[in-house]
Parts: sequence; C-alpha cells; structure tokens
Amino acid sequence: MPNGRLSSRAIYHLSPENFSCGSPLFGKTYAIAPVQPDGRLQPLCALYRTAVCRDHTEELIAEGERRPRALLERVKARRVAFAELNDLHHATRFFMNVNTPQEYADAKRKEKSDK
Repeated sequence: MPNGRLSSRAIYHLSPENFSCGSPLFGKTYAIAPVQPDGRLQPLCALYRTAVCRDHTEELIAEGERRPRALLERVKARRVAFAELNDLHHATRFFMNVNTPQEYADAKRKEKSDK
C-alpha cells in the first residue's frame, strides 16, 4: 500500500473470495469504508470485522440508532478516499444512486452505451 493508497490489486484482494479480516489493509481498524467524490461515507459498501462490529451494532440498535454511518462513527474505521479507487474500471459508477425504476432503466442504458 504505497503512500497509503489502495491499489487496484489490493482492491481485488478485498473481494469476498480473497479477503481475510487479518489482511494488512485493516491494520488496527475495524472497518474500511469508501468515501464518495462528494465526501460522503458509504457504509453499505464498507468491509467490517464482524467480531467487533456486531457488538457495536447491537448496542446502537438497542439505543434506537438505525443509521449505518453511526457504526463507522463508533468504531475505528479507515476511510478510503475516492482518489484511491478512481483507477478502477467504471469507478465513476461505484456510487450511482439507483432507487427508482427510471433510475434503474437509465443505469442499464448507460451500461449498454459504454460497451
């Protein structure tokens, strides 16, 4: 991880079939969370050490907290800036918001036009 950047190769090793929570990418953190180009954290795209994060999640729920970002605020998390990911194929689409049938159709159309 030169200069603290995650390389494309490192990201590949984070895929579920290759990833291990003992990975040096985790270091002394309990979560690795990507950050969108606009600076917003993406907790639903994060990787978590479940042994630690599960307990914190249960505490948050018991306290009435339901925001996924709250877990990242509670545990030590490594934030991955978009600049560390932007060399990956289709990186500009990583955080595309698709919540409606129209947004889904638009995303499919964009995918076809890029081929």
